[in-house]
Amino acid sequence: MQNRGRLGALALMCLVMVAMTASLASASTLTDIPGRLADTLGVSDTTGELVISVAILVAVALALSAARIPAIGLIIVMLAVMGLLTVMGWIDAWLMVLTAILAAVMFAGLISGQFGGGGED
Repeated sequence: MQNRGRLGALALMCLVMVAMTASLASASTLTDIPGRLADTLGVSDTTGELVISVAILVAVALALSAARIPAIGLIIVMLAVMGLLTVMGWIDAWLMVLTAILAAVMFAGLISGQFGGGGED
């Protein structure tokens, strides 16, 4: 039990440090990161933005799953990180909306199954 609390605190500290670093860095530096990655990999800027966004999302998801965060907490934090990436312009807004709708549908299916509306025979 104590180990899980330590991992959760570590994950929270990492998220706070990422947010503080993003807020302290200049805007031009943050917007140049995907472009420089795209130049290095030899791909388009959109692909570079998606690659770095997926890397950040996977890192956050792995940290939270190592801390054994409940699924609903993981979904909420991942949507918040996707919101940050959307605001920074690395992910399109429609992708975040689609992910939020998918999470809501999955949660609604889970809740309906819990209360007997799942339709399983």
